[in-house]
Amino acid sequence: MGDDRIRARDARQVMEDHLRMRRDGELDRDLEVNYHPDVIMLTARAVYRGHDGVRDSAHLLWQAVAEAHAYRYDSVLVEDRFALLEWRARTDSLNVHCGVDSYLIEDGMIAGQSIHYKVESLDLSVAASTLGSANLPGPLSLDDRTRMHDLVDGAS
Repeated sequence: MGDDRIRARDARQVMEDHLRMRRDGELDRDLEVNYHPDVIMLTARAVYRGHDGVRDSAHLLWQAVAEAHAYRYDSVLVEDRFALLEWRARTDSLNVHCGVDSYLIEDGMIAGQSIHYKVESLDLSVAASTLGSANLPGPLSLDDRTRMHDLVDGAS
């Protein structure tokens, strides 16, 4: 994708590309096309900078949940330069819940991102037996034109 075409994308197009590439396991392509080289990412653990920082953050999560199909996007909201993603993931031994990523998108690239999620060991959790199946539908987005229904799992 040419530099001018990248810069011309709006936040919705950036998010569509970003989420599709992540689902397909294309981290390096996602970084090249969707992230500004000087991106700043905030997490409860650390501040990450640049493509290497985003890569390091992604690898931390992938250590717990390596399979892309284990992730579920519950809600994607885009307005102007901002986007919000609610997500979760589950493996045989871990439940990742309360996943919330926020994005600042400028000139067709992600310039800032914050990430928050909680990881629960299903083997150690007393509540593990009460957790529902990962195949149950998650909360569906409101009928709002700013929400990206086609990216939300289980939405029609």
